[in-house]
Amino acid sequence: MNTRSDAELLNAVRELVARVRGVTRELLVELGEVDARRLYLEEACSSMFAFCTTRLGFSEDVAYKRIQAARLGRRFPAVLQAFGAGRIHLAGLAILGPHMRAGNHRELLAAAAGLTKRQIEALVADRFPATTPPRRKGTLRRLRATVTRARGATARIADRGTGDRGRKRDAAARLAPGRADTGIASSAAQAAKGAHPAATSGAKPGGGAARTEVPFDPSPAPPEVQSAPGAEALYSLSLTVGKGFAEKLQEARAELSHSLPDGDLARILELGLDALLADARRRRRAERIRDRGADAPDAPAPAPDETPAAPTNPTPPRPGPASKPKRSRHIPAEVRRRVWARDQGRCTYLDAKGRRCGSRWFLQIDHVQPFARGGDNTVSNLRLFCAAHNRWRAIEKGEERAPRRE
Repeated sequence: MNTRSDAELLNAVRELVARVRGVTRELLVELGEVDARRLYLEEACSSMFAFCTTRLGFSEDVAYKRIQAARLGRRFPAVLQAFGAGRIHLAGLAILGPHMRAGNHRELLAAAAGLTKRQIEALVADRFPATTPPRRKGTLRRLRATVTRARGATARIADRGTGDRGRKRDAAARLAPGRADTGIASSAAQAAKGAHPAATSGAKPGGGAARTEVPFDPSPAPPEVQSAPGAEALYSLSLTVGKGFAEKLQEARAELSHSLPDGDLARILELGLDALLADARRRRRAERIRDRGADAPDAPAPAPDETPAAPTNPTPPRPGPASKPKRSRHIPAEVRRRVWARDQGRCTYLDAKGRRCGSRWFLQIDHVQPFARGGDNTVSNLRLFCAAHNRWRAIEKGEERAPRRE
């Protein structure tokens, strides 16, 4: 049983917090040095963020805040001093970081000393007013696998119809866990009560933001959520878009109103992604349609009168010095396709422990034996590297070559 007094317990907590803050400050210094030396590349990580999440076990939020603070600390040592003294926290540094400059960082640190995250947000809003809200690049989060069971069309998720009628009937059920909204967020209370929100488009009479919601099939009773082992995984997508994107999305919903009468935004975006990926695969991965032209009829032979006559006295070619065939960096499409399929569309860099980078971002085709040193364009001499590891390998090996994007 803890027999310490209240004052002793509080003092112990404060001492621990000070120690943790001091250790965190030292960690920020070391992380900044690792970032500056790009040592994460040797650990088969394409970025500092990947290194912190996969090698150090940080969560995404913890990794982001510590990386931002470490980089700020290298630029402005006063940042680490303020953090070590407890005048500013990591969340506050993440908010102030984009606005810190050599001439104002000390002033901002002094103004934000002892403030909460919300207060620092208000401080930034007052000092750096923006004409437009910051754009969210987008977040994708996985939801719990659940089944919404209720009367009406929303009762069928696990057992969907196979025909067109079944797909239309279950469209509302697919959207039940979270409806998409192209403007102002819809009311969760109305959805829970089964009220049918009015779907509007265009500008409101009062000049407010227009709202367009996916139609929802109301149910007289509130839905009963049950766990469904093996159910399809669902994700929540949230991002900020511009006027042009919203107009294109509304136009797509109108054009697809016959095939998608419910205006399912998720399905519309999926169709667009399918078309985008199909085009990207044709261009970058050289994925050709199988048996293209295999069933096409043979080209007709030219008519006798259309066949050019061979010259009676052909001029013999002039003898010249024998020249070596010029080597080309061009990689045939079939070779690129086979390299991509073999490497599964991921960076193949391995660190000293045999761990693979596996990044899908900014992939490039790399020569195992450099082209400038006689390497050929065969499948066995080619591999996929992310841009970070391809560039780092060139610097490490002292190789000068132009990487090929894939």
